[in-house]
Amino acid sequence: MSESENLKKLQPMPVIFVIGPTACGKTGLVHRLCDACTELVPVNIDAFQFFKGLNIGTAKPSIMEQQKYGYEMVDILEPWERHDAEAFAKHALGVFEKLWSQGKIPICVGGSGLYLRSLLDPLDPLPKSNAGLRLFLRRCADLWGWPVLHKWLVHWDPDRASALHPNDKTRIERALEICMLSGKTLAELKKQATEPVNIDSKTQERTKFNSYVIQIRPEISWLKNRIYERVNQMINEGWLLEVQRLKTKFGDKILEWQSFQAIGYGDLYSFLDTQIDVLSLGNISCENQKLQEMAAHVGLRTSQYAKRQLTWNAKIKSDKIFACGQISSEEFGELSETMRNLGSREF
Repeated sequence: MSESENLKKLQPMPVIFVIGPTACGKTGLVHRLCDACTELVPVNIDAFQFFKGLNIGTAKPSIMEQQKYGYEMVDILEPWERHDAEAFAKHALGVFEKLWSQGKIPICVGGSGLYLRSLLDPLDPLPKSNAGLRLFLRRCADLWGWPVLHKWLVHWDPDRASALHPNDKTRIERALEICMLSGKTLAELKKQATEPVNIDSKTQERTKFNSYVIQIRPEISWLKNRIYERVNQMINEGWLLEVQRLKTKFGDKILEWQSFQAIGYGDLYSFLDTQIDVLSLGNISCENQKLQEMAAHVGLRTSQYAKRQLTWNAKIKSDKIFACGQISSEEFGELSETMRNLGSREF
């Protein structure tokens, strides 16, 4: 191998990130880019598309889309399994290595800020999860509710608490765990992070990469309309039946699983408990008044989450920002050309 080839091999490899709030059009853009640039392979970084069986409510790409584009990191976990940012980063870096060896370029898509930052802005050193402490926190939540534990987090780490909904079980639990085990806030721990998260020390150099971040930042009024439309569309496509199948298969224990913390799943589960007769109609639609009320509630919660995503993403340095998911032909042509040029590993 020539000296120039050796130098090229040691250069950081490219990874593309398409980020933005829920329902802004990230997946559609990624599919268009993959159609235009066959070297691109989508890598899921959405926290809930990892889980098998949660399809409609997570806006997971269809089976046909997964096969067509060769999606990575979709349906990699059973519904009862757990995942965290550290495990995700190690898995993702392994996928990047595989794709690079095939002459492909990873294009990551998803709205999960913590997982995104585990790659772009590594959070190590964070304390590992502690089963005993988590059991204690969950028992406290059973007694007093998660909003009370959220107030604890306000005391321990007010900045992190301000970014979380009082009923965000998974993130409140992890944030309290970090504070209690380390005695420090998340921001303080981030300042200690000087090295990227790697698969292991032997592959440290090979797992460094150059990132190209494409961010979609739509107006919130436009996004709200999209969100409410999408919630109704998901229900008409069978979201209730999806939740019913999970409920029948796993029972109430599913409510405590990480997978079921995805927005809407708990709401639909509760709706089925009180409005089970809607399933006997044979034609589930949003014409049912109670269903409309529940859909509006899910839309509101999703909109609130989207606002937090916009705030989170505003702190991320992006190479290209679009004000709307409806990108013009001219803009898309320029972006496609940039993607094609990334094979040279020059940014």
